[in-house]
Amino acid sequence: MTSIIEINRKAGSFSLGGAKTPHSVSWPVLRKKGSRLVIAYYTTAYNKEKLDSGLMPRPMEWMELDIRDGNLIGRYDCRAEDFSKQPFDKMYDISKKSGVRIDAAAVESLYKMFDSVRKAYIENKMLDLLMYRKYLNTVCAVIPESYRGFLKELSV
Repeated sequence: MTSIIEINRKAGSFSLGGAKTPHSVSWPVLRKKGSRLVIAYYTTAYNKEKLDSGLMPRPMEWMELDIRDGNLIGRYDCRAEDFSKQPFDKMYDISKKSGVRIDAAAVESLYKMFDSVRKAYIENKMLDLLMYRKYLNTVCAVIPESYRGFLKELSV
């Protein structure tokens, strides 16, 4: 099983088809695809003006990657195949930062938790929902409130 840290690198290179447009890739989440789980990310493109204003557009694409090795399953334009019910014409305020801050050790711990959930699913086909919810809730606590819904909508 490939570590989520390595899969995150792959996701970054897959996003926007490798275009050099400034963008960010979300934290990884698990998503149901048919009868199996995959790793999913959303991508948000931005420019300096948007970043400086603190107002960002909603995610423009999302990806599904294989839960074992992170190989790309699909990349989807949100205007053609969306994961969210949020409007495209609204800007989302990311200037109101979460009061929760995490350091590198906490990020590593979250990734270990995510890998543990993946490993259990790969080996037993059972989702450790309690641990996964703990991961997702912690991640949601550190991202701007206006973007939390996107992560939850993308997730199982």
